[in-house]
Amino acid sequence: MNNLYTDDVLDLAKEVVKSETIENTEIAFEIDAMKDEDIAIARIPISAAKTATTKINNYADVQLAKKIEESGTFKLNGTVFHVNKGYKYKTLDLHGFLNWLLEGSASVSLVSDLAAILGNTFVPKLRGLDAVAEKRGMSANVARDTFLEKVIDDESKLAVINCDTASAPRWAVNMKDGDRIEKS
Repeated sequence: MNNLYTDDVLDLAKEVVKSETIENTEIAFEIDAMKDEDIAIARIPISAAKTATTKINNYADVQLAKKIEESGTFKLNGTVFHVNKGYKYKTLDLHGFLNWLLEGSASVSLVSDLAAILGNTFVPKLRGLDAVAEKRGMSANVARDTFLEKVIDDESKLAVINCDTASAPRWAVNMKDGDRIEKS
């Protein structure tokens, strides 16, 4: 087969899903037998198949997040499925922050130059801000509230937590398979 089509790629992918490695699969034999130009052309349906499966995965994640929002977090096969609203920090007044950081000793021109270099979207590292604030006798929370705004996402996002990792939260690890934390 010199030409691969998206349907062929999707059919051949079934074998790869079941295999530990791609070597010694039909798709590997097909690709190995192709000339470089044919492999380059084969990338088109391979990319289309990848895009299609990504769309399916994203759709399933959105639907799962909606259902978890309604019925609550649950644990299945050592994995916790949870939703939360993501957030980002935004610097409220970059010039004011830089002036505070430089202890008011910099000229307006220098502060403006620094702001231009850092850019309007600059957000300080939280731990760094906390350390400088505490060194100056200011509460870390007061510094964060003064200079940063926490912007919370409108939509919840799916969080899939593998409880076998060291970074898994304790509450998730302590859940038993089949447990559900219902929304209140």
